[in-house]
Amino acid sequence: MTDTMIVAAVGLIAGLIAIVTPIVRLNSNIVRLTTVVEQLETLVKEKTDKLDDRITKHGKEIDQLNIDVAEHEVRIKALEK
Repeated sequence: MTDTMIVAAVGLIAGLIAIVTPIVRLNSNIVRLTTVVEQLETLVKEKTDKLDDRITKHGKEIDQLNIDVAEHEVRIKALEK
């Protein structure tokens, strides 16, 4: 092997390392980002389901309160007569 071939081989290896290293880092960052986004989706889904249940419960309570108010109005009108 001549000196030129050795220098070219070292240059090729250094070039490959320079190209592959950022790609590997990018890939690991994409994997981390994907994992975090999946965890966030799960958390948002749980919180949304919990809030939907609370809203449904509060809606039922409001409906019952409206019925109670209507009944009380009827009673008050009956007492006024």
